This record gives sequence, C-alpha cells and structure tokens, in this order.
Amino acid sequence: MFQIFRPDTLFFLSVLLLTAGLPSSNSLMSWGQFGMAAAWFLYGNWKLKFTRLMNKSGIWGLPVIFVLFLVGMIHTEDMVEGWHILKIFLPLFIVPVMLVTMPAISNAQKSWVIHTLLGSLWVCMGIGVWLYWIMPSGTMNDFRKLSPFISNVRFSMLLVMGFFLSIYLFSKKGDSYRWLPSWIYLVIAMGMLIYLFMLKSLTGFFVLIIIITVHLLYCLFVKSGKYAVYSIIIGLVLGVFAISKLILNEYHRYHSVKDGDLSNLPLSTRYGSIYKHDTTRWEKENGYHVWINISWYELKQAWNKRSKVDFDGLTANGFLIRETLIHFLASKGLRKDADGVNKLTDKEIKAIEQGVGNVNFMNPFSIRTRIYEVIKELDYYQRTGDASGKSISARLEIWKHTIKNIRKEPCIGVGTGDVLNTMYQSYADSHTLLHPVYWMNPHNQYLFTALALGIPLAIMFIILFAYPVFIYQGYLFTIYWAIVMLAMLDEDTLTTQAGATQVAFLFSLFLLSFSYKRKNV
Repeated sequence: MFQIFRPDTLFFLSVLLLTAGLPSSNSLMSWGQFGMAAAWFLYGNWKLKFTRLMNKSGIWGLPVIFVLFLVGMIHTEDMVEGWHILKIFLPLFIVPVMLVTMPAISNAQKSWVIHTLLGSLWVCMGIGVWLYWIMPSGTMNDFRKLSPFISNVRFSMLLVMGFFLSIYLFSKKGDSYRWLPSWIYLVIAMGMLIYLFMLKSLTGFFVLIIIITVHLLYCLFVKSGKYAVYSIIIGLVLGVFAISKLILNEYHRYHSVKDGDLSNLPLSTRYGSIYKHDTTRWEKENGYHVWINISWYELKQAWNKRSKVDFDGLTANGFLIRETLIHFLASKGLRKDADGVNKLTDKEIKAIEQGVGNVNFMNPFSIRTRIYEVIKELDYYQRTGDASGKSISARLEIWKHTIKNIRKEPCIGVGTGDVLNTMYQSYADSHTLLHPVYWMNPHNQYLFTALALGIPLAIMFIILFAYPVFIYQGYLFTIYWAIVMLAMLDEDTLTTQAGATQVAFLFSLFLLSFSYKRKNV
C-alpha cells in the first residue's frame, strides 16, 4: 500500500514527472529533479553507488563537461554571471550521477518512460494546433504557437527523437516495450513528421535529413543484397535532386523580374490619382517590384472600406499595414491602387491584417514558403548588413562576432561568466546594424564553449560528448547523440536550464537503459 514511499519507487515516479515535463513544463522538470534527488539521498548505499559509477565510465562525459566550465571560472571577471551559468549547467553533473547510481529500471519501467515522452509530445502538439487554428488572437504565421511551452528548436529536436522512437517501437526491436499494435506507432511517427513540417524549423529539418541520410548510407555499406543497395542509392539521388530543385526553383522565383521595363511606368491610375515610383529600391515579391505603381491616396481609401484595421495602423504581428499591403499586392502582380485592393479576397484582407506580406505565405505549412523566406532574408542581409528580426541572417551576424572574439583569446577563452559581456562589447564596438534586442550569446554550443574556455577545452568538450558512442551502441542512444551533436551547431543548447536538463536526462537515459557495451571494447 505504501510502496510509493520506497526510494526506488519515488525515483522512478520522479523520472516520469521529468519526462512528462520535457516538452511541456519547466516546473515539471524541476519537480522531477527534486524528487529524484530526494529519493537518491533516501536510498543511501553509498559504497554501491560509487561502484556503479566506476563501472559505467561512458556516463562520465557530461559531469566532466560541467567541471570544464567550473575551471573556466578561474579567469572569469563577472562572477555573478559565471555562477549563473554553472547553475544552468548543473543538471549535466547531477542527473547522470543519479541515474547511474540508482537501481537500473526494468523493461516495463522503460516502456512507461518512452510512452510518457510520446504522450506528452502529442498533448503539446494538440495544444499547439488548438492555439494556432482555434484561438482567435494572433497572426497567421505565428509558429511559436505550435510550440506552446518551449522553444521552437528544442521542441523540434524532441519531435525528431519522438519520430525515431516511434519507428523503433514499430520495428521488431521495439517488441519488448510496445503497448499498442505496431501500425499505431507508424501513425504516431507520421504525425510527428507532419507536425515538424508545420513547425517549419530549419534546424529540425536539417537534423532529420542528416540522420536519415547517414542511416541509409550505413545500410548501404552493411547490407549485402544488391536490391537494397540499388534502392538506397536511387532514394538518396532522388532525394538530393528533389531538394536541390526545390531550392533552385525558389531562388529563381525570388530573383526573377516579371514587371518588365521600368522606364515606361504609368503616370496615373484610371481614376486620375498620381502614381509614385521608386525604381532605386530593389525589393521584389515573386518577381514584381514593390515600390512602383503606388497611389497612397487610393490605397488608404480603398483599404479603409475593406478592413476595420486602419491603413495607418499595425498588423497583428506589429508591422505597418500600409507596407504589408503593398508587398502583398506586389506578390500578386497587382498595382497598388484602388483596383488592386478591390481585387483582393476577404481571406486575403484578413491575411494582410495578420501580417502576411506575400500571397504564397497564406499556406503557412509549405516548405517552399520557408525556403523563399530564407533566400529573401539572406539577400536583404547581403544588401543592407541588417539582420534584425531574421533568424538565419541574425545567426550569421552573431557567429561573425563570436569568431572574431575567439581569435582574440584562442587558448583560454574569456571565462565562463564573461561570454555575454564580451559579445555585448563586440556588438557595440562594431556599430553593427543588428538591433540591441538581438544581441545574444553565440547560438552555437561549440562556439560558445570555444569563446568561454578556449579552443583546446572546446575540443575536449567535443571529445567528451563523442566518447560514449565509441564505447556503447544502441539505436535510441545513437540517434539521440546525433540529434544533440547536430543541434548544437545551430543552438547553444546547454545554456538554458531546460536545454541542459533535457540533454542530461535523455542522453543518460538512452545510454544507460537502451545501449550496451561494444564487443571490441
């Protein structure tokens, strides 16, 4: 009756609580860790714990990474920020130690953990869909609603893991942990894949494609059957061709010119209003110039008759209605006058009110739309040097400043607590066009580590992360290891409490519970 108060039972329930909180709640993750810590102390058996820790050297990497950043405190000037960073990194030390020194969980308990993760992901997906489509407020392209509780990138990483976890349960290898008929796990996997496309996370796409490609290449060299080899080669070639063609089509669509000779532009509308033309501005939408054929007077009059949002007001996502309107009209090849506004449908008027500046963006889940957006923002960054508000170009600007600062202190770095101050100073000194609200940490865990600790310890950081995969093998562990290593190229994953907890927990869980030591080690 009181089995719940046994330390090992309390520990397992706390693990489930932490698992449920990974995609949904920082509070659940914190309470899960508190429960695990309480159970760990109550369990006692310190000598046995030490023996277990010594026998599983593959788990030492994460705690040693914490020690590396502790060493970085020696030459840190901002001690307050340094201790704050160490507090964030603390799960890397305590979570693996607790998991390896407590009794190993059974197959039944493993099944509970992985189904809790899948269930929590699906609950969050359902809430995201509800917020995006049913809630009346917000914008059509506000994809943050699809990741309602955690960052878009971190949620996409969990979706990628959930996809491969579902495939594992669908396969024969997942028999020991399966609760439902195998075909249901395939449906779950496809649902997560579709949601990942809805989320339009380029990091998620990148990680998913790389892992699938590497997996197929592995099968190519391991499988001896010629039909399997031919199938994989054909699949990879077709995949590369399809992606390349998609990117090239969007590149040509963005750079094409469809409105002809700009030297013979009309002087007035059919109602006699004078057109304004600015042929020096290069912006285009779907090949049509934005800043030509504009009658501001007619636009204002016609818009205010069609919409309750004032022409001089703002869209739902904070941009000027007038500029969003002319971009949208340009994307349809329409002149920016009363006739152009009157040709818009009610649905298009609503989309403009919500901040949609291109008719093609009305399909928010199209991968073509996201590729076009990236090409557009990179072109804008190249022409102006301003990366404000743009996810890809902002990262390029941030990385440029990070690398410049790494070159100044390549051996020992600036110290664990001085990364942000160093970046701020670099932004200010360079007079960057990047708005101060986007002055951030490096957005790349490897660059963050190199800047904080120096290049030698950054190399040690990579070795510590890579070491376990050469000692242990297992489908789920290898997949999650690859997800983390790839995700850290685009995010300083460990510099948030939630990110550090997620990595520490899932990395340790899959290593300890779903892998085995290689025979030749």
